[in-house]
Amino acid sequence: MATLWTFGDSHTAGYGCSPGWEYYDNYKKEGDDIWANHLSNYLKLNLQNKGENGCSNESIVDEIINNWDHILPDDIVIIGKTYGTRFDVPNPIKTSDKKWITIFPSWIDWIKNDKSQKNIKNVITEKQFNSLENYIVDWRLDVLYDKRYMNIFTNYGKILEKKNVSVILWEYEKNKPETFNQIKHATNNKIEDDHMSFKGHLEFTEWMKTLVEESRQNNNKIIYRFKEIKNNFL
Repeated sequence: MATLWTFGDSHTAGYGCSPGWEYYDNYKKEGDDIWANHLSNYLKLNLQNKGENGCSNESIVDEIINNWDHILPDDIVIIGKTYGTRFDVPNPIKTSDKKWITIFPSWIDWIKNDKSQKNIKNVITEKQFNSLENYIVDWRLDVLYDKRYMNIFTNYGKILEKKNVSVILWEYEKNKPETFNQIKHATNNKIEDDHMSFKGHLEFTEWMKTLVEESRQNNNKIIYRFKEIKNNFL
């Protein structure tokens, strides 16, 4: 049986829609699920969901590379590009299994303005924090970073296409999942969260079905959705 591979950030991982989250624990009904599971069941494919909450495009690239040899002909790969302004730095905490941590530019002002928060500043020095702030302000907000990852994912798709793999590329900033039903909508704003609700995941699944069908009708050509869309499923 072929496999559906999904790479991306929290909108692929299903932020808020897994055990331990307030929304999941208090609002989940029978049959509720995230879009990757709905889509794999519809397509009757195995699923490898490699979405990660709060990740960068660098982390998404790492996941694709780490799984490259396991992606086989007739598989379907869906890559959700995240914000180009996110980036990774080595975790300053010395451990035997040292890993990357993802930096959000929006954290900088938040950290500076709310000293009481438990955040990244608790594990990095003042010098490191200032270095990150300067890098973000001086360099990281440039649109070229976004264009770089768009180009990387597009060329990954072209290589996979030659392996007879169907590829769908989409991005949060252009194909905004917030146009689908959000957790704050599903809870009447009791939970302030812009991520997709279970209803939103169903709506997103319907959109993905149309993209898979479009790919099949075009001999498994890459489907690009690096542009604005209108949600017809609300």
